[in-house]
Amino acid sequence: MSVLLIPVGLSMASIITSLFFLALAAFIIQRFKYNFWIALFLTGVLILTTHEYILPYLLNTKKAFEEFSDVDPDFEFLFQLDKESIPQELIPIIKKYELNIGKAFKVKNEMFSKLDEYWYVGIPVSQEKHRTSIFEELNDTGILKSLEYNEQFRHEKLENDIFPSTSFVYKTNDPKASDQWSLAALGLLNNQANVVNLISPKKSALIAILDSGVIGNHEDLSDNFVSINSEYQKQVSDHGTHCAGIAAAVTNNRLGISSLIPSKDWAQLTSIKVFNVLGFASQKRTIEGMIEAAEIGADVISLSLGARSFHKSETAYNEAVKYCNALGAIVVTSAGNSNESARKFAPGNSENVLCVAAVDNKLNRAAFSNTVEDIEYGLCAPGVNILSTVSKKKYERKSGTSMSAPFVASSVALLKAIKPNLTTEEAYKLLKDNGRFINEEAGYLIQPFEAVLALYDQLEPI
Repeated sequence: MSVLLIPVGLSMASIITSLFFLALAAFIIQRFKYNFWIALFLTGVLILTTHEYILPYLLNTKKAFEEFSDVDPDFEFLFQLDKESIPQELIPIIKKYELNIGKAFKVKNEMFSKLDEYWYVGIPVSQEKHRTSIFEELNDTGILKSLEYNEQFRHEKLENDIFPSTSFVYKTNDPKASDQWSLAALGLLNNQANVVNLISPKKSALIAILDSGVIGNHEDLSDNFVSINSEYQKQVSDHGTHCAGIAAAVTNNRLGISSLIPSKDWAQLTSIKVFNVLGFASQKRTIEGMIEAAEIGADVISLSLGARSFHKSETAYNEAVKYCNALGAIVVTSAGNSNESARKFAPGNSENVLCVAAVDNKLNRAAFSNTVEDIEYGLCAPGVNILSTVSKKKYERKSGTSMSAPFVASSVALLKAIKPNLTTEEAYKLLKDNGRFINEEAGYLIQPFEAVLALYDQLEPI
């Protein structure tokens, strides 16, 4: 017997707000009932503005954040079960608490992953008070291979430090490049950046930004951007667009900023939106995005997201990373912004990911940054006062390990461009061995072009 119910996925606040604007639309139609076209036009404008602007604004208020739960309210748990249908041992629990149960993930290449063994559990609002008991009862059946909470998370907004104005000479024609201290920290003052222009990449690596959406037609992104779904270009916040600019803003286009990517012959960019209209994402939705990215052929998957982990080992994330690796993608994650060990946060604590801490302009670990000394593949990159793209033709500075991860994603893309079958371990070794040691907590600061030249020398020895 298989129980499969589809939860609506809307909060009470969103339902009430939507009903209000539907009533307003009905009033407009009634008011202009003798002029159908005016009524239709005004109703259309109302629906569009409500969906794109009013509803997200109203629901992304302080009250919504105060009500934030660390578990997805629609799909509270994920469990792994190597059966095609729900076994009899679970039926009494499902009926007792009226649970919604269904297959969590679908993959095209089942031989590379056990993600098809994962199920979601949705708890009705009336039973939410029994969440802990439900978890314990499911776990006590002894038939589940794993059971874990489906963490929910949102982006944090950190205050930028006030740096003294600095500039340096970086040989691009992008007007804001001289304001990017991060480029100097990554070694772009050196001649290596120019030497890379003499190398012919074997492919254009694809970087997938899994975030809040990316404005792909931004003036400084469009030439490097590949759209796979127009919905992914409608941003919930400008966080995703900011990360995209760090990873692959167009260099030498006489606009805005520069990135590590010399041209689209080396790397291109795409967006997969995993945050909802309220600004929340979850483990389940992130994994769905990882599956999608891997299956469209992404070479690098950049995750500037995460949450405190309920478990020492997040088995679903680990399976997702395995699947991505099997399809040729390297996964890069942010370490987190709680000044703790990244080992306590997912997906940064997943197996076989590059987990990135943040440093400031003095090359000290940023005060907010989680540490990576307990992470197998821990690195660091600039993450304070990082100038990058936001909405329309604008540019802003943001801080966080969210900003650090795309620098590493961009660096890995350069490496994959000249060695397409590069593994996570190989990428880490190149970035570490050619990086600059900061300290145990932050690890090695990447020096991307040093790593590129080292790899090129390996592949094309003189």
